Amino acid sequence: TLLRNSSGCEVRSDEYRTEFTTALQRVDLFMGQFNQVLLTSISTFIKGDLTIANLGTSEGRFMQVVVSRSGSSTPHVNFRLDSHPVSPEAIVEHPLNQNGYTLVVTGKKITKIPLNGLGCEHFQSCSQCLSAPSFVQCGWCHDKCVRSEECPGGTWTQETCLPTIYKVFPTSAPLEGGTTLTICGWDFGFKRNNKFDLKKTKVLLGNESCTLTLSESTINMLKCTVGPAMNEHFNMSIVISNSRGTVHYSTFSYVDPIIKSISPSYGPKTGGTLLTLTGKHLNSGNSRHISIGGKTCTLKSVSDSILECYTPAQSTPTEFPIKLKIDLANREMNSFIYREDPIVYEIHPTKSFVSGGSTITGVGKNLNSVSILRMVINVHEAGRNFTVACQHRSNSEIICCTTPSLQQLNLQLPLKTKAFFMLDGIHSKYFDLIYVHNPVFKPFEKPVMISIGNENVLEIKGNDIDPEAVKGEVLKVGNKSCENIHSHSEAVLCTVPNDLLKLNSELNIEVGFLLSSHDVNKDASWKQAISSTVLGKVIVQPDQNFTGLIVGVVSISIILLLLLGLFLWLKKRKQIKDLGSELVRYDARVHTPHLDRLVSARSVSPTTEMVSNESVDYRATFPEDQFPNSSQNGSCRQVQYPLTDLSPILTSGDSDISSPLLQNAVHIDLSALNPELVQAVQHVVIGPSSLIVHFNEVIGRGHFGCVYHGTLLDNDDKKIHCAVKSLNSKLYFI
Repeated sequence: TLLRNSSGCEVRSDEYRTEFTTALQRVDLFMGQFNQVLLTSISTFIKGDLTIANLGTSEGRFMQVVVSRSGSSTPHVNFRLDSHPVSPEAIVEHPLNQNGYTLVVTGKKITKIPLNGLGCEHFQSCSQCLSAPSFVQCGWCHDKCVRSEECPGGTWTQETCLPTIYKVFPTSAPLEGGTTLTICGWDFGFKRNNKFDLKKTKVLLGNESCTLTLSESTINMLKCTVGPAMNEHFNMSIVISNSRGTVHYSTFSYVDPIIKSISPSYGPKTGGTLLTLTGKHLNSGNSRHISIGGKTCTLKSVSDSILECYTPAQSTPTEFPIKLKIDLANREMNSFIYREDPIVYEIHPTKSFVSGGSTITGVGKNLNSVSILRMVINVHEAGRNFTVACQHRSNSEIICCTTPSLQQLNLQLPLKTKAFFMLDGIHSKYFDLIYVHNPVFKPFEKPVMISIGNENVLEIKGNDIDPEAVKGEVLKVGNKSCENIHSHSEAVLCTVPNDLLKLNSELNIEVGFLLSSHDVNKDASWKQAISSTVLGKVIVQPDQNFTGLIVGVVSISIILLLLLGLFLWLKKRKQIKDLGSELVRYDARVHTPHLDRLVSARSVSPTTEMVSNESVDYRATFPEDQFPNSSQNGSCRQVQYPLTDLSPILTSGDSDISSPLLQNAVHIDLSALNPELVQAVQHVVIGPSSLIVHFNEVIGRGHFGCVYHGTLLDNDDKKIHCAVKSLNSKLYFI
């Protein structure tokens, strides 16, 4: 810089002054490690070939660090003296002696600090211990850093550290191998000269070597790749060895990942379905990749037994296999079915009470293509969304959701909101949903009586009843929604579900609204429960229709009459059967003595014939051996007539009296009898179906024939005990 010097009144002369400035070069020997620290005190001393700096900070900390131009070193002493800054004034005494010290001032306090440090115990690891300056004279003894005199009888070293392991991940790998194992710890490949050397470091899994990745390994972390295994092994020992010794860590296992099931097995072709894979050892290894149809299923969560991912989109609705890759292991599961995308056309009802709890029904197409159904209510005035879960109904065209309560928002009603559906990963269109005031229903004064097959309509009275919102299944009878709802502002008419009428019991009439318990600062955190108020009771009476009763009575009566008729028929049949072996009914084929006299050729006068043969005595005697079938008691026998020729008695009255009066084999046909004679004696003749003769029960025997016991059946089928007598030419029934 040249400056011209001129004096005021003196003779003018030209004078010049020259000024030269030179920049001073500064070197940060601490390599920038104290850039954020305000140093207030610096003093140095020499130990051997080392230069050591004592540093004080504005925060009252004292540090010692080796000063070097060739490399950086961290402070080997670093502790807090006081809350006051360290004074710039410092004194170093006897730096060359073993007992040298420095005096440091903080505030009104003076601290004496040994120049060779405060000891070795503050070094936590072997590498820190061996990295301390040599003048500190620290070494590693067992598990701590001490000076040699503090390790009597122990193995004290200043050269090499034994590795330390505190964490290994992952703790398991698939049998196929290929897993990168990360081992965390201290002092891997460390030597006193601060050089990192893994040439003598080995990692073993049991008896198998784990290949080290040198480029990714450090003094505190080792990475190696495991090989395959034939069988599962658990709690295998990880062995790390170097030139000094060996350490063991037993937490590693070889496992076989298995997929047991998937859920759901279907979803829309747009994707977005939360797919859950359930199995064993699914979190083994390093990496997992799930693919469906060659596209990645985005992972959401990973655990030992469950994997969750969001399905990718596909162009067509079809089936694709699910593939899982864990490191070098590949697993394949059942197919995932892609379906057509769901569509929601409309909702009903379009209103809800402000307390919520109304059932909103969404009507659409392919709604069974998704497994997770949610309805979102957007309240623009509050700037919030409310999300509720939905359920499928019986078919693919209906889903049902329960509206959330908006009462806590204290907004003016009616309130118009926007509702839409989240169907897996599909966003539906928006629908208008209006919130209205809650109705006030009047309780029933007494139970309502209804009957099966009769009127089962309930009338529920109240105020502020919105005819649209009340259709949201808020009225229930016996935990079932009231059906066929018709309403106006002051009453609701609905019918009791038919399946409840079969219970024949007392049912509650309830109105349900939503009780919400949620964090008003969070949109999606929503816990809800329906609170029901009992309005009254319904008593179901038995059916008053007597048609069934009448039909039942008539049916039973007919059955009883049929049984009675069958009983009488069986009884009569039994009576006849019981008498069958002893009875002879007189019919057209019965052989009666002397009735053959009635047989006529119609040209012969019956009177003449009867008179002409009157002299024939019915008591004609026959040899006893002609009656082989006579009763054992010698009573009247049935006469056996061996002859069939009737000419002796039809042509002449002078026949031998020993001739039989009536042959046994004669067949008398009633149609062959003289009709005039039959008509003449009809009023005294007993029909053959009305008389039963007991031939084995003889009352007596005389000159005029035999008398038998008999049973006479009158017109009312009453049995009359009687006697039956056979005479000479006629048979009389008494």
